[in-house]
Amino acid sequence: MRERAEVRPPSEVDPKLLYRLFFVEHVLMLAVAILAFINLFPETLGPLEEKLTANWVGMRPPCLAITLCAVLSLFFSERTQSQRTKRVGVAFGVITLAIAVVWSALSVPYLISVSGRFSPWYPASLRQGSLEFSSAAFLLLAVAILLHSLRGRWTGKLADGAALLLFFAVFSLISKSLLSLAGVPGPSTAGLISTPSLCCLALLMLVVVFRRTEERCLSILWGFGSGSRIARMLAPVLLVLPLLREMARAHLIRTDLLPASDVAALLTSIAVLAGLLLLFLLARFVNRTQERVQEASLRDELTGLHSVRSFYLLAEQAFRHSRSARKPFTVLFIDMDNLKKINDQLGHSVGSTALVETAKLLTANFRYADIIGRVGGDEFVVAGQFSTNTMPVAIERLQEAVARKNKALGKRFSISLSMGYAVAEGSSHETLQNLIARADKAMYREKRSKKNNPTTLADLEQRVQPQIV
Repeated sequence: MRERAEVRPPSEVDPKLLYRLFFVEHVLMLAVAILAFINLFPETLGPLEEKLTANWVGMRPPCLAITLCAVLSLFFSERTQSQRTKRVGVAFGVITLAIAVVWSALSVPYLISVSGRFSPWYPASLRQGSLEFSSAAFLLLAVAILLHSLRGRWTGKLADGAALLLFFAVFSLISKSLLSLAGVPGPSTAGLISTPSLCCLALLMLVVVFRRTEERCLSILWGFGSGSRIARMLAPVLLVLPLLREMARAHLIRTDLLPASDVAALLTSIAVLAGLLLLFLLARFVNRTQERVQEASLRDELTGLHSVRSFYLLAEQAFRHSRSARKPFTVLFIDMDNLKKINDQLGHSVGSTALVETAKLLTANFRYADIIGRVGGDEFVVAGQFSTNTMPVAIERLQEAVARKNKALGKRFSISLSMGYAVAEGSSHETLQNLIARADKAMYREKRSKKNNPTTLADLEQRVQPQIV
């Protein structure tokens, strides 16, 4: 028996994804805390200090202070924390913003010229104003964290905007660092943000963006719908492709493998090919999703037979075709006699099993071209090109299959069907709805007859009287 699938609105956030996101956020914050601890106490590294000094040790005090306060603010302002703990998170957010504002102010060239002699933290590159963008990124981080920790209606909207600006700023810094390492021609790389500072900034940016995407309009990334799955699938690709293109261009030009014009043409062709490939994959995904939706809407979920809507659509087409070809068309209406008794005495799970077994019997004993649907809780309809001579034979065959199935089921439960059919000859002008209504009436006559006389195969043809027009 098929399990009933859980239907969720496409825009609803998937709790499983949120749980994984919660775990990822804590891993990122732990990584930031470890990097900050290494830069705060480099002597704890012992013999590794000299090897790591060039790349992973050397965060400036403002970056280090902002990083530590930001981690504490994010940790204490989680939704799972108490109100008192959340207020501590807000306090650390205020401290983070205060440090970032002071550092950003000192990064302005005019103020640097005035206060440079009081600031041993800053090298010559900063006194020339080359790190203004980095300080602005940390300032955006502090603003986004503080707005997020306040959790108000308007502060939430402002936090969304700050998170998007932060993402743009940090991605620009990462792009600049990667492109400079790849040898892309450009301005001097002096004064670039240090590796540990950039890593901490990037990881904290991810935590802030993840937390903002759990709410409001950005939560589309974590929904149940096809649009959310497409967004999760394409977002990493769209972020990485431009960087890879620029790095490949710099490498090809630097190594003189191809002329500059050929490099541009080659990379443009590759970009077009990648875009078309993504388009085809997206179209295939949408088509498959549409097929699953159509299949779910046109099929009964429990039995796999045609649903009411699907049955009427297909039966109407078959009925019109039979009428135009002047061939007889028959509708057989079937009702399970004892489904309510099975549900009351044995439970609804056994009742569902009885429905599934009945559907299997119908599928096995009628032709592939016949249209079989479940139109009610315990009602089934079969439509096809049967005549007044062939339909009783099909009914008798079905009754024999039911008897064999009941024998195989033993004493667990038994299947009992009441059936009635109506035939429309090729010259008939009645509608499909009238034909189904007459078959329904014939079925009820069979059901009433069963209450007075026991069911046997011998008197089947006397009970199931056809309605011919």
